[in-house]
Amino acid sequence: MTVKHEGATAVPPRPRQKVIDWNMLEQTKHVNIQKGMSMASDNKDKAVLHYPGGEYEMDIVHATEGNDGVYLGKMLAETGLTTLDTGYMNTAPTKSDITFIDGDKGILQYRGYDIADLANNATFNEVSYLLINGELPNDEQKEEFNSNIRKHTLLDEDFKAQFRVFPRDAHPMSVLASSLNILSTYYQDSLDPLNKDFQKLNTYRLMAKVPMLAAYAYRASKGKPYMYPDNSLNARQNFLRQMFGYPTEAFQDDPIVTCSSCTLTTSRTAPPPPCAWLPPPRPTCSSPSLQASTPCPARCTAAPTRPFSRCSRRSRPTAATQPTS
Repeated sequence: MTVKHEGATAVPPRPRQKVIDWNMLEQTKHVNIQKGMSMASDNKDKAVLHYPGGEYEMDIVHATEGNDGVYLGKMLAETGLTTLDTGYMNTAPTKSDITFIDGDKGILQYRGYDIADLANNATFNEVSYLLINGELPNDEQKEEFNSNIRKHTLLDEDFKAQFRVFPRDAHPMSVLASSLNILSTYYQDSLDPLNKDFQKLNTYRLMAKVPMLAAYAYRASKGKPYMYPDNSLNARQNFLRQMFGYPTEAFQDDPIVTCSSCTLTTSRTAPPPPCAWLPPPRPTCSSPSLQASTPCPARCTAAPTRPFSRCSRRSRPTAATQPTS
């Protein structure tokens, strides 16, 4: 009842807030089930979320391996609800055509190939070619790929000075991440990430120079002289020579160490999606260059051990597709 005082404006009564009768909802659900009316969609490509106030239909993303996924789409905008996934163990962060991992079952595949087969039968550069192009190279493609990498092994002479900035006990991956950021300033004419030719050129540059940056960072921490690359050696021999060789004597290659280093690097050629840094959820003001994006995984490995690690054995299953060849 509204009391109207003299000289005052009548105030309309406040509408009563709608109250959800939860018991009625449960009874309706029970009756529908008894009548054979399913509360979920019979469409194998759709999933239906029932929530107080309505339903929301979502697409099911079918995986060629592992668990299918439910695409949330515009769930927040249309329902006002968000998802809570404590530990991030029920969420696939990306749809990958490159890597499939199931940590509980000990499965890791690159482009459909088991990592054990690749580590035992392919070189690091061959696996890199596979990840980039979707298929293993033939002899001609492998030689061209290796030749393009060898052309970019040298670093600018001024670049060496930056290693004197870091303390000798600095974490090597932090030094590598910083070095990669500096590297982009030397190639400002080819940073456009949307240019396919620049993408290929910067891929060759990174594959050639990252081993050198790692070797230089190590030698700077030990106070040892820097070693120029020797392109007559293969990639593994060249890296070991730059790490442990001396300019005053010939480098003695140990086949067992060289083979072991190839196996270790091949198994970590591409970080599985749970270990990769995720892209920003919203578009940024500009697209990052390849050199600017590469330091992120290096920083991840420089972080201290956490109670929940994205690289733990219990990795989230991720949708993947089979290789096309």
